[in-house]
Amino acid sequence: MDLNIVGSEMKLNGLVVRPKNSTVDDVHLEELTIRDARVSVADRRVTVADISSTGGKILSWLEPDGTFSLSRLAGTDTATEAPAPPVEPHACATPQTAPTQAAPIKTAPTKTAPAKSDRDWQIALPHVQISGLEVAFEDRGVKPVVPIKLAPIDVKLTGYDSAKAGPLTLEAHIGIDGEGKLSAQGTVDPDTLVSALDLEVKSIDLRTAQPYIARVTDMTLLSGKLGAKGKLGLTRDAADSLQATYAGTLEVTKLRTIDNALEQDFIRWDQLVATGIDYDGAHSHLIIKQIAARRPYARVIIASNGTINITEILRPASAPASGDNTAAAAKTAEPSQAGCPF
Repeated sequence: MDLNIVGSEMKLNGLVVRPKNSTVDDVHLEELTIRDARVSVADRRVTVADISSTGGKILSWLEPDGTFSLSRLAGTDTATEAPAPPVEPHACATPQTAPTQAAPIKTAPTKTAPAKSDRDWQIALPHVQISGLEVAFEDRGVKPVVPIKLAPIDVKLTGYDSAKAGPLTLEAHIGIDGEGKLSAQGTVDPDTLVSALDLEVKSIDLRTAQPYIARVTDMTLLSGKLGAKGKLGLTRDAADSLQATYAGTLEVTKLRTIDNALEQDFIRWDQLVATGIDYDGAHSHLIIKQIAARRPYARVIIASNGTINITEILRPASAPASGDNTAAAAKTAEPSQAGCPF
């Protein structure tokens, strides 16, 4: 006996998903449309010709122990009290105090997909489109908490079929913290994550990275925008680990950092562009054909004991200082001696 179920169109409005015993909506989809869905029990196959989602919001955060909040939807979180949802990201002064160390992210190693049984259910999704989605994310493993807002998120996936090994086609356009933009087009293998993408990044605010920078340096990043354009690849090496490749350009504009001890400019420039980048993580290979900088500046100080301020500033916050205090020696230097534009 065979059973075939066919549905022409189904719409869900205001779909909400939250963990058990929680008052926080982790997922809220304004409109979800499913068209031309077919289920064949004899063939153990589900085909949905078109899935589209318009609008909606996802709240997610990384806990200090390295777990993602969305894992609660799988029933892995037994807490009965819901954590506070992420706050909206905003521009603010960067802190001067070193944050606490975060635990590593707990993720299971990705393995090459096992061979599928003939009796496994097969799922075919020829066309999936997401439009106008917002993701509010927080990294709570550092202090202060790092908020990131991704909006709008527009993604199109075509060609997914669990019965057929191989990549699907991806097109994504994502807004980041208001001004930043990320675009990617290419192919992604859903089983192995092996990818080949044309990537473009514009105006990513680097101040978001300050809490991470404070963990390994004694400087504060006051401004800076990141841009890039090139080809990004993900491959698997002999140990089945993901390795990245990149070929293209990288640009950082309006960078300004200060030395926390002196509270004076450390490194700054108007524009720095690296072209002809050829990076291969699997073979520890990096070539940069040209680096061009406009109005670069660096404050380099050599103390009486021979210590260079760069060594001290780029020292992890938890590491002991070497010898005499370079900052103390620097405070006696004239500005013309301490500043080193090049």
